[in-house]
Amino acid sequence: MKIALFGGSFNPVHYGHLRLAVEVLEALKPDRLDFIPCANPPHKSGPALLPFSLRVKILREVCGNYPEFYVNTLEADRAGASYTKDTLAEYKKNYPTEELYFILGSEDFAQLDAWRYWRMLPSFATLLVVPRQGVEEAEFIEHVASFWPEAARMGDLPDFARSGYAECGQGKVLYMPLPRLDINASLVRRRWMDGRKIDFWTPSAVIRELEEQRDLVETHWK
Repeated sequence: MKIALFGGSFNPVHYGHLRLAVEVLEALKPDRLDFIPCANPPHKSGPALLPFSLRVKILREVCGNYPEFYVNTLEADRAGASYTKDTLAEYKKNYPTEELYFILGSEDFAQLDAWRYWRMLPSFATLLVVPRQGVEEAEFIEHVASFWPEAARMGDLPDFARSGYAECGQGKVLYMPLPRLDINASLVRRRWMDGRKIDFWTPSAVIRELEEQRDLVETHWK
């Protein structure tokens, strides 16, 4: 069994997230793709989050038409900050014989060494790096060499990967070029708060939920 893991705040979920998930489904062909909403981001300076329960509700609504999509709320079951290392370790414990792939945008991968216990991440799941905003393969290669000087470039790559490295700690890191929509949640939030239309950036179910919960949303996003 092959499981793809897609973490994020999803504040709110938008077509950039969803289209990327569909691209991963078609390229990687996992048995399941898990959306993992972050419960308590460790970086306090980040954007104000909608309540976890609301983000989960919206995610489940928009993912309902895809049988391969699953929303996992495991981070809400842990006290304290939600660290990726803890989440991936829990997956590895619960699925010890499955192939686990953690989807990571190239912009986040470039800052991986600022994450807690980042060197351990490939030992829990293969890192699947997806480029964005002109980030090229050469930059991916430079980052891998910086993070894991002992890494060995893979010659025998899976069909969906363009580059890959083994011996990144105790795991692998793969570069997976896929089309990505240049949409980000901060832009969606700002447009909505300014009273502008966010149609075609996020599903109608998201827009409907934001409107129905307007007072609550404005309190968090102001």
